[in-house]
Amino acid sequence: ALPICADQYASRRKRLERFSLDTAGRDQITIYGHSLTVAWDLGDVTLKSITGYRDSNLYYDADLDGTPVEFTARLLSTGAMITRGLYDVYGTRDHEQFSQELQAVGTTLDGRLEYVAGLYYFDEEGTESTIGSLYYDAFAPFVFFNDTSKTFTIDNTSKAIYGQATYTLPVLDDRLRLTLGGRYTEDDKDVHKTVHNGLPADMRGKKDWNHFSPAGTIDFQATEDVNLYLRVAEAYNAGVFNVRSTAASFATPADEETVVSWELGAKTEWFDHRLRLNTALYYSEFEDMQSFVYVAGESTALNVGSTDIWGAEIELLASPVEGLTLGLNYGYLDYEINEFAYDGIDIADIAVLSYMPENTASGFIEYSFPPAAMGTLAVRMDASYKDEVNFGPLDYALTQADDYTLVNARITLSELPFKKVDASIALWGKNLTDEDYQVFGVNFSQFQ
Repeated sequence: ALPICADQYASRRKRLERFSLDTAGRDQITIYGHSLTVAWDLGDVTLKSITGYRDSNLYYDADLDGTPVEFTARLLSTGAMITRGLYDVYGTRDHEQFSQELQAVGTTLDGRLEYVAGLYYFDEEGTESTIGSLYYDAFAPFVFFNDTSKTFTIDNTSKAIYGQATYTLPVLDDRLRLTLGGRYTEDDKDVHKTVHNGLPADMRGKKDWNHFSPAGTIDFQATEDVNLYLRVAEAYNAGVFNVRSTAASFATPADEETVVSWELGAKTEWFDHRLRLNTALYYSEFEDMQSFVYVAGESTALNVGSTDIWGAEIELLASPVEGLTLGLNYGYLDYEINEFAYDGIDIADIAVLSYMPENTASGFIEYSFPPAAMGTLAVRMDASYKDEVNFGPLDYALTQADDYTLVNARITLSELPFKKVDASIALWGKNLTDEDYQVFGVNFSQFQ
């Protein structure tokens, strides 16, 4: 029951009209990224080394309630009187990662067998420190700020060995190919929380997971311009520590989830390669599915059960006349939640999946004029559509994002007449129709 001064912001429509970030400061992120690829061609086999390094530092100062309302109350963790907004948070996040991959790519058996084999190593370290407070008045006249401040570090490593081979069968004029592959992965995660809800803590967690993921594909080159394929693959996602959640949830990470997927598709070209049409049908079965839900007011990853997901994709690319290119993509998605265990109860009939729009579509039209003395002029317009989405599996109605369409345009002048320099200049516009659209939402009543 918010005070009168805050109640005017409770409606989604009113919040858009009166949105205020009065206590928000500046967000700043600095990212350094480096990569190095070295290849050694030995004829029938190429050895390759791929090295990557990335370092990021983030400072954020957010006003998460979006209102100008401020209150004075005691901070539950220390008892100190403070004056803040409904939900304010600021902090830092530092992250560093390194990856190394070694590959061998080659052919043998007179070109009938193509293969790739490799080793992969990944290591990341990170620290996040957050100062936050959330106003509570559910027990009015006793009101207070819940201290949501947290500090934790992570140290994760992932190691894998993988291989894949494609063999052209000596049948049907060498138009039938079989691909088999697999990947064995080991993941180790180590977390340490030193501040929990504003108080010193010494919460530690360490666990490792491993999984072998096989895959297979059979494809048939029906004609020179029509390729048909069927692919079956298994994948896994390592477990997740709940570094921001309660002590009980922190000590019990969500375990790995696995998925088996099937994809049936066709890649085709028509009319002397002026039209490309690709289609695919897919079906996936998730087991031990991970989902983020709120437990005791904290976002917590749980293994909630199993889900089946299916859908279709269509990609169309056409060049009817010289210089003109048209593109169209459409995707359809649906699912069935077979089990969703939450607080010991199966609520599959009321739960939803997050970030799963039923329909998506995009298209573009681009025309490139013949080259001129000043360069080559190209004009492009594109549009994309996204169906309504949910941002959480439960209590999603208040934060559900409506469907929306975005329109963009771009004019590019390339191949400018500069000697020894490849230069271009572009004028572009995004969201030309000034569409308001929602990118995220959370129902804060779940924190109570």
